[in-house]
Amino acid sequence: MAGEQSEIAAAIEKDHEQLHGAMSTIAEDARARVSVDEFQEHRLQLLMRLRDFQNHLLKHFDLEEEGGFLESLVTIAPHNAKKVEDLEREHKKILVDLRQILSDVKEAANPQSPFFVRARDQLDSLFSLIDDHEARERELLQVSYFQDLGTGG
Repeated sequence: MAGEQSEIAAAIEKDHEQLHGAMSTIAEDARARVSVDEFQEHRLQLLMRLRDFQNHLLKHFDLEEEGGFLESLVTIAPHNAKKVEDLEREHKKILVDLRQILSDVKEAANPQSPFFVRARDQLDSLFSLIDDHEARERELLQVSYFQDLGTGG
């Protein structure tokens, strides 16, 4: 089981790296200066990147939740059950926030639209939340496996 869980942990960490690459590209695209004439094409490209990101997040969260990874952290460290529940609840918040951003981008008629400005600001907040979320996951993983299994020395 420990070997299987370490494979899942490695897959999750690889996914975190891919998500960060996508977040960087999306943030750059969202902040790009485009003319009113270029905006519709730019907006469509951003929507497609956001949809791909949303799909990737859904799969990533499935790997963590349905793959049993988070559940295994509770099994080996039952006192972390509340932290795991908080992480799972945060998955839902992340997805809700992303849906709102997608909706705002779709509503934007031009680069100065209040919808587009709000979407850019919300992206910054969302990506910050995801960074914090991943840091808490890593910390929980390390504490659970190394401290509770006694393999950390």
